[in-house]
This record gives sequence, structure tokens and C-alpha cells, in this order.
Amino acid sequence: MNFYEYVRNTYGFQVCSDLKSFSKIGVSNIKHKNTLVFLLKCREFGLIPEFIQNSTKNVSMLFDFENGECDRGLNKKLSSTSRKYHSKLLNIAISLKQSQIKNQNRLLVVLESKIKRVLLENEYSYFFRSQEITKTKINDSTKFSKKIKLESLKFKARQEMRINFKENWFVNKTQVEFPEDTKWLLSLGPKFALPIKKENIPIFKMIADGEELIKSKEQNEQEPARSCFTQILQNYMRFVSIPYLDKYLNKIFSDTKKFLKRHPEILIVPADKGNVTVAMLRENYFDKMKDMMADRNTYTILRNDPTNKVQNINNNHVKFLFRNNYINEYEKKCMTTYTGGQFPICETVK
Repeated sequence: MNFYEYVRNTYGFQVCSDLKSFSKIGVSNIKHKNTLVFLLKCREFGLIPEFIQNSTKNVSMLFDFENGECDRGLNKKLSSTSRKYHSKLLNIAISLKQSQIKNQNRLLVVLESKIKRVLLENEYSYFFRSQEITKTKINDSTKFSKKIKLESLKFKARQEMRINFKENWFVNKTQVEFPEDTKWLLSLGPKFALPIKKENIPIFKMIADGEELIKSKEQNEQEPARSCFTQILQNYMRFVSIPYLDKYLNKIFSDTKKFLKRHPEILIVPADKGNVTVAMLRENYFDKMKDMMADRNTYTILRNDPTNKVQNINNNHVKFLFRNNYINEYEKKCMTTYTGGQFPICETVK
């Protein structure tokens, strides 16, 4: 005789039904929570789950395109509209899961109270322990499956960017395990440009550059051009939206910064060949620097800092060129310096 049969024979069908409802709702609650975490991660990374993508998979069939095709402009507009619709569906799905979890939590509290009022302490303790074991197993398996789905969406997003990636572009010389997204981002190297966030758009530089271009026009054309430029800039700042791939990159960049902040002992340096990025311990890096500086055939200890002397020689040459009309006032200002300093010494890893 199993536990449910014992309860049914001892306390009746209603109590047995309450136990089964508690078990069923508890399992469903765990699945909903993992799904909610998955959906929130998708929104955070700017990704759309496949079940939402499939909801508009055949949307082009609603329109009478010649030979089933449309021009590039219409196709872009259709993709943009579908993307916005997907984002709204994702938000609705998140709200729905949050509502379901809230309702289930309320039901679980009510059922737990009813069970404790009817069963003996050793009986309901045994039941709740068994439920915790079951929910832990289901939680682990559900969490693993959602993680695989999220990684699959990330992989597809990276493929859409058409960025080549090889495992050997990032070398980890530490014992710390790096997340896959962090390794991918660091492997791209210094020539890869990250997208600009809306709050980081250089608005004042754009205004200055626009004003410089406006002044190059005729006097009677400057004011209309200035008004047009102002309108374009206002519309851009008001309606600028971040492409979802840029949102994905910004999220990975933010996570990478947080990861490196949690591990201040790690230093990211370039290798001397192959555009490879290397992660190594800060202590090992400074040991290599000390060994390199100890080579007296290459480096010599100076008694005084020669920066000011070299700076004065440079400025005297600039003055000579200006006095003899080889350079103009603007060039003189650019070439004169009073803030010279030592160049940093960087060790590349072999």
C-alpha cells in the first residue's frame, strides 16, 4: 500500500485529492518558475524564444507578394514589425507566468494548511519531504533544458552577426572558469567595435560637427540647414531604438565587466602574435614584467627623468618652424606640448 492509498483509506478521498493537487501544483510551479527565469533572460539579452518566433513564421503568406517575395524595404519593415510584435508577446508571456506563479503559491499555502490540519505531524512531514525531493529533481532537469534553449538562442544570435570565432583566439592561463559569452567577447580582440548605448551617444560632438558643416554653406542657406539639422537630431534622439543584436552585445559586455570585477586577480592582455587574447593572473604578469626589466642589455636605469628635456627640445623646434612660416598657428598649437609623460610599458604574452 502506497502513501496515497493509506491516506484515502484512513482520511477519505478529499484529503487524498488535496495531497495529489498539492503535488501536481508544486511540480507545475517549479516548471513555471524556471520558464519565467528563461523568459526574463531572453528579454535581458534581447532574444526571442522559438515558440514566439514560430507564432509569426508564416506571416508573409498574409500578403500577396509577387512570386512570394517582396523588395528589400518592405521585407525590412515586415521584419521590424514582427520583431516588435515578438517583444510584446514576450512581455505578455512573462506577465502570464508571473500571474500563474502567484496564483499557484496562494493555492499551495491553502492546501498545505488543510493537509497539516488533517494529517498527523509524522505523516505530513514525510509527505512534504518526499515532495521536496521530487521538486528538486524536476527543478534540476527543467533548469538544464532551459539553459540549453538559451544557449541555442545565443548561438543563433552570434551566427546572425556573421562574426568569425575560433576557440584558440582566447587562451585562459588561469584556473578560473570563464563563461562562454565572456570567452567569445574577449576573443574578438581590440579592433572589434561595441555598439553605442543611447545614453553614451556623443550628442555635443554631433552638434559641433553639424555646426562646422553648416558654416561651410552660403550665409542665406545656413539658417534653413541649421533648422533641418536640429529636427533630424531631435527625431533621432527621440525615436532611436537599439537593435536586438546590439542589446545582446551590450548585455554580454556588461556581464563580462562584472565577471572581471569579481576576479581582480585576472588580467586580460594581448599575445604577441595571432591577435589572440590571453587571460592570466596579475601576479604572474608582474613577475614577467620584472624579469623583462631586469635585462640590463635592453634597459638602462636613468638617474633623472628626461621627459621635460625632450619636451623643451620639441617645443623649441615647433617655435622655430612657426617663426619661419613653415607651419601656421593651428599646427603650432597641435604640435606644442606641456603635459608629456612616460610611455606605459606593456608585456605581450608569447
